[in-house]
Amino acid sequence: MTLLETTGLDHPTPLIGAPAVSSLTECRAPMDFDVIHNRVSERAERRHGTSIAERLCRMDAVEEERRRSHQGRDDRYLAAMARAIFQAGFQWRIIDQKWPDFERAFSGFELARNALMSPEDFDRLLSDKSIVRHGAKIAAVCDNAVFLSDLGKEHGNAAKVLEAWPKHDLIGLIRLMRKRGARLGGATGFNALRIAGIDTFMPWTDVAAGLTDLGVIDGKLTSLGELTAAAEFFADWSDAVDQPIARLSQLLALSIGPVTTLNENN
Repeated sequence: MTLLETTGLDHPTPLIGAPAVSSLTECRAPMDFDVIHNRVSERAERRHGTSIAERLCRMDAVEEERRRSHQGRDDRYLAAMARAIFQAGFQWRIIDQKWPDFERAFSGFELARNALMSPEDFDRLLSDKSIVRHGAKIAAVCDNAVFLSDLGKEHGNAAKVLEAWPKHDLIGLIRLMRKRGARLGGATGFNALRIAGIDTFMPWTDVAAGLTDLGVIDGKLTSLGELTAAAEFFADWSDAVDQPIARLSQLLALSIGPVTTLNENN
């Protein structure tokens, strides 16, 4: 995920002239994804120039490295959840700078150790000035270690469950994380998946504006219905053009908002 997806500026002329949906429960009319893809790409290039392709290729490389480094590793998924949780409501740059200290403080996010966090461990973390001392977020690391441990016991390996989740049921995965995990609501669950290299869109302002422009949602990515409509749209678009959802999400954001520096940790 890049910060470019977070900034909503002007609302441009609709790409294909489609009206915003009046009800998210209504059946969406068939869409020509080749037309949509070409027009989104053209508008992104008009806004930012031909460097768009190079930027997206760099983002693809970041996503591939995330997938490689997290694949099959439950501890890395706990780390991704923790990172997204500590980033929420905080300056991401500071969390990024402190992340090696987080890795040390939480014992490399080893599941068993964090799932069995003792009161003494909690007090030690709460007094550790090298990390962000937020009690509820520290406790969430323990809770999410329990969640992943239980998921692993049920299915053999938690990471493989998350990695094998079908992209056409992304919201089902988000709902699982919100129900059984801790502090993974809002955009945090999506961010955790993106950090871990799971292919997903981000529910940021520019993405919502782009989806509204296409008539997919009606203004904001806040309700379950809107998120489901967005997830289905991105999955269908991804299938049609054979490109990752993360890339398409970023392309749509670029067609609406400004280019910012690529944050390779997010």
